[in-house]
Amino acid sequence: MLTEYRRALEAQVQSHELVTEMKKLTESFEELRRYPTVADLARLVNGRGENFEDKDAVLGSLLEGMWLRRELFPVLNLMFLDRLDGIFRQKRRAWPDAQELFVRIQTEFFNVVVAYPLARRPRKIDVNLLLDTRSRVLAWLRRESRQRGLHQGLGPEAETGLRPVDVQESEVGTDEMETYLLHLLRAGVIDERQCDLLLETAVHRRMTQKQWAEARGVPEGTARSWRCRAEKAIYEHERSAKSHESAD
Repeated sequence: MLTEYRRALEAQVQSHELVTEMKKLTESFEELRRYPTVADLARLVNGRGENFEDKDAVLGSLLEGMWLRRELFPVLNLMFLDRLDGIFRQKRRAWPDAQELFVRIQTEFFNVVVAYPLARRPRKIDVNLLLDTRSRVLAWLRRESRQRGLHQGLGPEAETGLRPVDVQESEVGTDEMETYLLHLLRAGVIDERQCDLLLETAVHRRMTQKQWAEARGVPEGTARSWRCRAEKAIYEHERSAKSHESAD
């Protein structure tokens, strides 16, 4: 499914029409000239480095271009496909129809892209696009499971007003814990790698810490350090929040 979809996107991206449109866009935005191919753009977006300014400049240009030329969407879709597949793999067990879920994720990504408030959120665009897509997919899963009478452990329905969650031991539903961690990521309490580590090892428990480290290509000691820092940051954040509540 992923392979077939990737091939279809690659065919679209290599079409004469899309190549021409990308050339026009590159001529209009200087920052795109440093990344002349879609493969270059994908490496930039998927890279784990600190090149945030380039990411935001390039993605901002692509978003502006896509709003004028919707046919450019396959470029963005292909750039983010591997990370969107990560959302699919995380949610696969929550939905019986894998193809429907896969298509829904691509659809919600499109909806997020066309409505993205670039003027209000010009930083960490790649993270925001993925978080917004994940949130929309989660809302769809909950809505559809209610309508179809499915109960796949989607957790509480509340999307707001979440209480602080202990990521190590909690009776709170996994989706509420996931939503809270995504809130912490958006707030800058934890980073994307720490969020992924906690989601996979502490919330969904699909991997041990050692397995996560091997899958991500990092030393286990580094993973351990990231988790300790994340848990400390969450603890300090929750303590600060409780202090403010007491003061009020």
